[in-house]
Amino acid sequence: HTSGFGVHISSFVPTMLALRRLIFVCGALHLCSLVKAQKTPLKIVLVGDSLSAGNADRNDDGEVDYEPPYGCYRSRTCWGQRYADTLRDEFEVSVINRACSGARLIHIADEPQLLASFLAGPNACDNANLLPKHPQVFYEQISPLSCGRYIQTQYDITDPSVDLVMGGLGGNDGLFSDAILACFFPPTRSATQCKEALENSIEAIETVMGPRLLDVIRIIREKMTLAGEAEPRGKLVMVDYPFVALDSDFELSDRDTTINPSLETRFAQS
Repeated sequence: HTSGFGVHISSFVPTMLALRRLIFVCGALHLCSLVKAQKTPLKIVLVGDSLSAGNADRNDDGEVDYEPPYGCYRSRTCWGQRYADTLRDEFEVSVINRACSGARLIHIADEPQLLASFLAGPNACDNANLLPKHPQVFYEQISPLSCGRYIQTQYDITDPSVDLVMGGLGGNDGLFSDAILACFFPPTRSATQCKEALENSIEAIETVMGPRLLDVIRIIREKMTLAGEAEPRGKLVMVDYPFVALDSDFELSDRDTTINPSLETRFAQS
């Protein structure tokens, strides 16, 4: 028999029954290309300093590939992005990189980070509108003759919709760069300066970095928590810093001071 639409009912019904059985089987065995299961969304936010931003990270072609804004050096192939790529077969992954090179813990939730300043005469920021724009960047007068280029606090993007926050935090608060220059950089290294820099770093870790890091973790968790709930549904993962030096017998000596930079920096980081 033929309906008004030109379809043979006698062949249409068995075909529909067969299709229903096919969909049922495919749904049970996850083998059907006709009915694709929708991936679960997974929202990831990266926070922190150059370790998380991916400063100098390179892609498979050996090239750096930074995303805006200029000055943060956010790599599209940083470790956070690479980890997210391993999840894409199972989840619909979105990654927001808010980490920024040079960031300290205070820039996560308390104060915007100064990326650059420039002299431009009286009312220096008046011409800021002529500069490249970015939604996270703003300009503010520092002095009568200078203007500052700032980036918003990193935790602003974090809310209960975020499934995973990852980052390495505190390296700049722990004065790691000072220790690297004093212990390893040939033009500036010396045993005395290395010893002093490591002592300052350990003190900064114990008195500044440690307590402030706990506050930042608490603030981020609160931002991720739904109103009326005690705990966030998402996860917060803090990544430890890799050792700045390999285990080595190399020593620095001057006057009455001898120090093994590799051993001492590993101790300080531990």
